[in-house]
Amino acid sequence: MWIHHIGEIMIAVLGLLILAHFGLHFYFKYVKRKKEKNKEGSKKESS
Repeated sequence: MWIHHIGEIMIAVLGLLILAHFGLHFYFKYVKRKKEKNKEGSKKESS
């Protein structure tokens, strides 16, 4: 039964949640940077 593998299932779920969190974080960071770059025009910024 699946209840015997609850530990493995929870590890997989937590791993997916962590990956989703970092994925969304970097995606929104990228989108925000892209918008700022478009707003400022062709001005180069050092990061």
